[in-house]
Amino acid sequence: LFTDVLEIHTLELRKLPEKAGSDSKESELLNWLRLIRSESEEEIEMLSTKTEEIRMTVGRLKQLSEDEQTRMIYEARELYLMDEAVRREVAVAEAEARGEARGEARGEARGETRGRAEGEARGKLEVARKMLARGIPISDIVDITGLNERDILSLQ
Repeated sequence: LFTDVLEIHTLELRKLPEKAGSDSKESELLNWLRLIRSESEEEIEMLSTKTEEIRMTVGRLKQLSEDEQTRMIYEARELYLMDEAVRREVAVAEAEARGEARGEARGEARGETRGRAEGEARGKLEVARKMLARGIPISDIVDITGLNERDILSLQ
């Protein structure tokens, strides 16, 4: 059900104009989009001088990137998402090669569920392995990853 409470806008980062128009709201939006698209530290620093909100956001991003546990959890999640995408592509390619059109949906759903579980477990184990290498207590690793102590001890 659509109402007038919400607006949805699609913004393409590749099509950002070089200069904003005279509207200050347009300029502010353009600065945020440039921050999202930025690829260099210099560009981020330049954008952080534009507004207080962007400066605070850049500061928080730097703080989060310095936190090793947060970064490891993020990296494990990224690894999981990449594994899931590859598994899905392989499952579809194999099903097409065998000509299985009817059972494809069921098989894909089962494969996704299994792949998701395997990828998540692999990601958690990788995070736990890195945390062990950094000397983080096993009880903290159990709390963060949700793995049991036996699995973590098997990594040593």
